[in-house]
Amino acid sequence: MAHRFLIEGDAVAGDRAVIAGAEAHHLRNVLRLRPGTAVELLDGHGTIHGAEIESTAADCVARITTTERIAPAVPELHLVQAMLKTDKMEFVLQKAVELGIRSFRPLLSERCETRRLDAHRLDRWRKIVGAACKQCGQAWLPDLAPLTTIGQLTVPDDSLKLAFWEEEKRSALASLLAPAPRCARIYLCVGPEGGFSPPDIAGLHGHGFVAASLGKLILRAETAALAALAVCRFASGQLG
Repeated sequence: MAHRFLIEGDAVAGDRAVIAGAEAHHLRNVLRLRPGTAVELLDGHGTIHGAEIESTAADCVARITTTERIAPAVPELHLVQAMLKTDKMEFVLQKAVELGIRSFRPLLSERCETRRLDAHRLDRWRKIVGAACKQCGQAWLPDLAPLTTIGQLTVPDDSLKLAFWEEEKRSALASLLAPAPRCARIYLCVGPEGGFSPPDIAGLHGHGFVAASLGKLILRAETAALAALAVCRFASGQLG
């Protein structure tokens, strides 16, 4: 499998592409790739270039040999995740990117133990997103939204909006996904380690979210997020 690198939107001119910054450093000093090596270049906006390295100078240059445009998956999957402890949040983010999310929105809810998102942590999240895209060949770089409260949360009205709550006993995810093929996007909202509180759910209802169940078992927050994403991908034909 060819090594993959992220490139900027203006990196391509004709049949040449520039691999700059941290990606160039990784190519040249970590992987120690040489001219003639085949690579893949992702622009994060749906285009994957097959290329061959020509130069490993300060900014590496590659000659483009093929170009493939990848259409975004429909429905789009967007994850609204209540803040978790550092390692759990990073795990969810990484795996959610691998499962094809289009955006990741950190959320403050009543029972969140972690309540801050500083610049250092956000920068680390961006690196995790980039690495996950390269690992799985994700052509669309997901958007990382700012930290928001439930009251400040904004979601397009024409979306299917599901909030997962262990107290919900009637609305199973499978039944709620019936309209998914006719829906352009699905927003999945998952609580923190202690789950959503009744006031949280009331606030989410005010934004059009429907409480959903993932079954009788009580799942950890990070398990619930990934299980819900996988089920949605399967139901919409994006898996298998």
